[in-house]
Amino acid sequence: MLRAELRKWATTRGNLGLVVGAIAVAALGPFSTTTSAEPLALSKPLHTQTLFVLASVNIGLFALILGVRSFTDEFRHGTIAWTMLAIRDRRLIAAAKAAIAALVAGGMALAA
Repeated sequence: MLRAELRKWATTRGNLGLVVGAIAVAALGPFSTTTSAEPLALSKPLHTQTLFVLASVNIGLFALILGVRSFTDEFRHGTIAWTMLAIRDRRLIAAAKAAIAALVAGGMALAA
Protein backbone atom coordinates (compact mmCIF):
# COMPACT_ATOMS: atom_id res chain seq x y z
CA MET A 1 0.00 0.00 0.00
CA LEU A 2 2.82 2.41 0.84
CA ARG A 3 4.53 1.69 -2.47
CA ALA A 4 1.31 2.40 -4.37
CA GLU A 5 0.80 5.69 -2.51
CA LEU A 6 4.39 6.73 -3.15
CA ARG A 7 3.97 5.94 -6.85
CA LYS A 8 0.76 8.01 -6.96
CA TRP A 9 2.54 10.90 -5.33
CA ALA A 10 5.62 10.74 -7.57
CA THR A 11 3.64 10.59 -10.80
CA THR A 12 1.31 13.51 -10.09
CA ARG A 13 2.55 16.77 -11.56
CA GLY A 14 0.63 18.89 -9.07
CA ASN A 15 2.45 17.37 -6.11
CA LEU A 16 5.83 17.88 -7.71
CA GLY A 17 4.82 21.45 -8.50
CA LEU A 18 4.00 22.01 -4.83
CA VAL A 19 7.47 20.88 -3.80
CA VAL A 20 9.15 23.09 -6.40
CA GLY A 21 6.91 26.00 -5.39
CA ALA A 22 7.75 25.53 -1.71
CA ILE A 23 11.46 25.55 -2.44
CA ALA A 24 11.08 28.65 -4.62
CA VAL A 25 9.09 30.50 -1.95
CA ALA A 26 11.62 29.49 0.71
CA ALA A 27 14.47 30.80 -1.45
CA LEU A 28 12.66 34.00 -2.40
CA GLY A 29 12.14 35.12 1.22
CA PRO A 30 15.81 35.32 2.26
CA PHE A 31 16.82 36.74 -1.12
CA SER A 32 14.30 39.56 -1.02
CA THR A 33 14.98 40.31 2.64
CA THR A 34 18.74 40.49 2.29
CA THR A 35 18.65 42.61 -0.85
CA SER A 36 16.19 45.17 0.50
CA ALA A 37 16.99 45.34 4.22
CA GLU A 38 19.12 47.85 6.04
CA PRO A 39 22.52 46.53 7.19
CA LEU A 40 21.65 47.34 10.80
CA ALA A 41 18.49 45.22 10.58
CA LEU A 42 20.47 42.24 9.30
CA SER A 43 22.81 42.36 12.28
CA LYS A 44 20.08 41.19 14.67
CA PRO A 45 20.09 37.56 15.92
CA LEU A 46 18.91 35.00 13.36
CA HIS A 47 15.93 33.79 15.38
CA THR A 48 14.44 37.29 15.26
CA GLN A 49 14.80 37.70 11.49
CA THR A 50 11.42 37.69 9.77
CA LEU A 51 12.70 35.75 6.78
CA PHE A 52 13.07 32.58 8.86
CA VAL A 53 9.66 32.97 10.45
CA LEU A 54 7.95 33.57 7.11
CA ALA A 55 9.78 30.67 5.46
CA SER A 56 8.69 28.25 8.18
CA VAL A 57 5.07 29.39 7.94
CA ASN A 58 5.06 29.13 4.15
CA ILE A 59 6.62 25.65 4.13
CA GLY A 60 4.03 24.54 6.68
CA LEU A 61 1.24 25.79 4.43
CA PHE A 62 2.69 23.98 1.43
CA ALA A 63 2.93 20.78 3.50
CA LEU A 64 -0.68 21.19 4.60
CA ILE A 65 -1.83 21.61 1.02
CA LEU A 66 0.18 18.55 0.02
CA GLY A 67 -1.49 16.46 2.72
CA VAL A 68 -4.98 17.64 1.82
CA ARG A 69 -4.38 16.98 -1.86
CA SER A 70 -3.22 13.44 -1.17
CA PHE A 71 -6.78 12.65 -0.09
CA THR A 72 -8.90 14.93 -2.23
CA ASP A 73 -7.26 14.27 -5.60
CA GLU A 74 -8.50 10.70 -5.60
CA PHE A 75 -12.05 11.86 -4.96
CA ARG A 76 -11.74 14.50 -7.66
CA HIS A 77 -10.53 12.06 -10.30
CA GLY A 78 -12.80 9.22 -9.20
CA THR A 79 -10.02 6.75 -8.41
CA ILE A 80 -10.90 6.37 -4.74
CA ALA A 81 -13.51 3.73 -5.60
CA TRP A 82 -10.85 1.47 -7.08
CA THR A 83 -8.66 1.99 -4.04
CA MET A 84 -11.52 1.12 -1.70
CA LEU A 85 -12.36 -2.00 -3.73
CA ALA A 86 -8.76 -3.19 -3.69
CA ILE A 87 -8.27 -2.62 0.04
CA ARG A 88 -11.36 -2.79 2.23
CA ASP A 89 -9.79 -1.46 5.44
CA ARG A 90 -10.16 2.31 5.26
CA ARG A 91 -7.89 2.81 8.24
CA LEU A 92 -5.04 1.19 6.31
CA ILE A 93 -5.65 3.49 3.34
CA ALA A 94 -5.75 6.58 5.54
CA ALA A 95 -2.61 5.50 7.41
CA ALA A 96 -0.70 4.89 4.18
CA LYS A 97 -1.74 8.25 2.74
CA ALA A 98 -0.82 10.05 5.96
CA ALA A 99 2.55 8.28 6.18
CA ILE A 100 3.52 9.16 2.62
CA ALA A 101 2.28 12.74 3.02
CA ALA A 102 4.37 13.10 6.19
CA LEU A 103 7.41 11.60 4.48
CA VAL A 104 7.11 13.91 1.48
CA ALA A 105 6.39 16.96 3.65
CA GLY A 106 9.49 16.22 5.72
CA GLY A 107 11.60 15.90 2.59
CA MET A 108 10.11 19.11 1.25
CA ALA A 109 10.94 20.92 4.48
CA LEU A 110 14.52 19.65 4.38
CA ALA A 111 14.93 20.66 0.75
CA ALA A 112 13.50 24.11 1.37
